[in-house]
Amino acid sequence: CGHGMFLEGFSKKFNKVLVLDFSLSYLLLAKKICSEKKISNTFFICANAENLPIKKNKIDFIHSNNVIEHVDNQKKMISEIERVLLPNGFLFLLSPNKNSIYFEPHFNLPLYGFIPFKIRSWLVNKMHNRDCREVKLLSFRDLKKIFNSSFKGKHHFTFIPSKLKITAQKSLSRTVIVTLLNLKFIGIFTTVMVNKIFIGIMPYHVIIGEKGILKN
Repeated sequence: CGHGMFLEGFSKKFNKVLVLDFSLSYLLLAKKICSEKKISNTFFICANAENLPIKKNKIDFIHSNNVIEHVDNQKKMISEIERVLLPNGFLFLLSPNKNSIYFEPHFNLPLYGFIPFKIRSWLVNKMHNRDCREVKLLSFRDLKKIFNSSFKGKHHFTFIPSKLKITAQKSLSRTVIVTLLNLKFIGIFTTVMVNKIFIGIMPYHVIIGEKGILKN
């Protein structure tokens, strides 16, 4: 759920939208947004992503944006996602990259994963009065390891999907990359560079997954 910024879009694309968050405050905010925008096909659940109160094989599509780094047992979260998805159900998951060369979104530090832990911990405490261990950021290698062991189905890692026409956030860098991706010849070169060669140092990772078909 988070701040509910995707609610309106999803409510137009799906018959029913389950809005889940561990924070009751966020859910109340989302409910107010739905009331103001007259969205009536949303259902709110206050729960933990590691223990979803949903029966298996029930959900068509799961959208998880900047959630996994706030979860203690990240493998369990992915296992739960795989459990509740329908066969051939889809997952879109976005994870900030621990080893990004850009500014880390929670503490606004560049090269976050490359800073020795003791220095990183001191900086975060000094700048934000927080413990950097509050956020369990994953590197590209960490994320691949979790998905390969916990998600039964096809999954693809990318920074910005090559066929994407528009992004929800309109930063200059994203706009430039999306424009380049959609050019006929330059697009191939761009997708190889940002989604293959340099994916390990991109600001975040997107995982697009499809649950496998059940076997008798």
